[in-house]
Amino acid sequence: MKRRMGLTGEASDHKLAGIFSDAQRLTDCRREMVDSIAGIEGQIERLDPAGGAEAFSLEPEPRGIWHTIIRAHLWLALAGALVGLLILALMLSLGVPFVAQNVGASSVLLVVFCALGGALIGGVVSMRPDHVPYISKVRTALDDQRHVLIVHATSRDQFKAAGDCLERFADHTVSTL
Repeated sequence: MKRRMGLTGEASDHKLAGIFSDAQRLTDCRREMVDSIAGIEGQIERLDPAGGAEAFSLEPEPRGIWHTIIRAHLWLALAGALVGLLILALMLSLGVPFVAQNVGASSVLLVVFCALGGALIGGVVSMRPDHVPYISKVRTALDDQRHVLIVHATSRDQFKAAGDCLERFADHTVSTL
């Protein structure tokens, strides 16, 4: 599988979980998912209360997370630098006196500060704040003696199809963005 050069370095950006009080409904849901969604069988994992939530089950790509950290910071810092250049060009075209008289200093300041702002946003993306509710709800469900079906979808289509199936069978669903 060829990796794209986006913000994240993970193969499955889309994670969702179905929470079940009945283990048989989980089994039925899993069976339907495997039968109806191509290639998803290796991306599904069942978590039972006795086993607990292993960190690897919830976030199975430690290497991908490091790729996300690097890519998000680099891409967003570059985007910030480009925004800084656009702001510089706009200010020059408007004839802002300080910028027109100090092109070198203005360009360094705008590009560097905008690149730093982009890198800071990259840090927020790297923290993956959308994963916190997903992880905490799964752990709470297991603590409450419920069963969980984890799906690591590799495409938007898989994510939607798995979500539709979980909506029909699960008591509750939770997903990342």
